[in-house]
Amino acid sequence: MIKLTISLAASAALAAGFAALPAPALAQEQDTISEVIVYGDDPCPRSGNNEVVVCARKPEAERYRIPEKLRSGGPRQNPSGTRDCCA
Repeated sequence: MIKLTISLAASAALAAGFAALPAPALAQEQDTISEVIVYGDDPCPRSGNNEVVVCARKPEAERYRIPEKLRSGGPRQNPSGTRDCCA
């Protein structure tokens, strides 16, 4: 029981000490974050001053495909609500 009380007090003091430390700034307000998709062996662009570049790499076969979120599994729907010609 005494050990538990000491460890709780020690962990509370340790947490209070870490809370007083300044948090590291990962992305300042003036920083720009660019998200880029690269295909195959294409190089990821380098970051510049005040810029963070995040690259997602996809296989070369995906380069000219319609993005997944725009692909549909069913028949194509006409967003205007009009019927297709000659149906």
